[in-house]
Amino acid sequence: MTPSPTVERLVDAWIASHHNDHTITAYQQAIGDWLDWLTPQGLDPLTVTREHADRWAGHLQATPTNRGRPPAPRTVARKLASVSSWYTYLETEGHIDRSPFTRVDRPKVQRRYGETPGMTRAEAKALLATADTAGTRTYAAVGILLETAIRAEELLGLNVGDVRVRDTTLTIRVTRKGGETSILPLPDRLADAVDELRRDRSPTDPLLTGHKGRWTYAQLHNTLAKAGTAAGVAEAVTPHMLRVTWATLALEDGVPLAVVQDVMGHASADTTRIYDRGRDDFKRKAAAVEQVSKLLHLT
Repeated sequence: MTPSPTVERLVDAWIASHHNDHTITAYQQAIGDWLDWLTPQGLDPLTVTREHADRWAGHLQATPTNRGRPPAPRTVARKLASVSSWYTYLETEGHIDRSPFTRVDRPKVQRRYGETPGMTRAEAKALLATADTAGTRTYAAVGILLETAIRAEELLGLNVGDVRVRDTTLTIRVTRKGGETSILPLPDRLADAVDELRRDRSPTDPLLTGHKGRWTYAQLHNTLAKAGTAAGVAEAVTPHMLRVTWATLALEDGVPLAVVQDVMGHASADTTRIYDRGRDDFKRKAAAVEQVSKLLHLT
């Protein structure tokens, strides 16, 4: 039994809703593994239940890697999250009543600090200056990522119609994970570049385009890498590095964690705290203890 044309069509539609090449590759691998597990059992992906999702989670955790080692919790969690994303898409679009993965437990991944390095303030300023000399599209791409902290797929998914004026401020309407939208303001210099890109174009046109239509992740990645090299940034510049940089600089400058969470579109503050690694934990705790101690001993 092979996946039905309906299932294949729904998988293709879900994949087509994403623009990040790395995300697409991970999703395709995970959904392929899920369907390969269902097929020999004659199970229809559109009618499976929580029981089947739990069984597959157990199967993933019990299946050793090619080297005979237990699978990493991060790998299992990523596959479960990927397939869960497909079912969330199906539920949102009305193809199923409820995702079978809604309450499936995922392995706990201990992550206090993120793995992607952020840039220093000097490096970030140099990158912006370099992008400014490279042209409007490059400046807009670098600026939006660095000054609004949106994800690469959110940037690449922007259309001209997502650029709007609100209270005299130019904004972008970003479609977040799960389909929610967020309105983010653009600083003046960045607003000028974005306004130039959208001028005299249809609302349905992609904001960032190349010779063959909407920019791909590879085109964005290459542009950032080239700009980073020219700016003298020590590490290879990636879209996520700019997001990390924004969060780190914001937290270092005292922007409340809840506000950073809102800007970045995190469902949980625990995720936002991963970016809070530019500050000295011990010094921060010591300062807090001292502050409360003074309050307690005031006469």
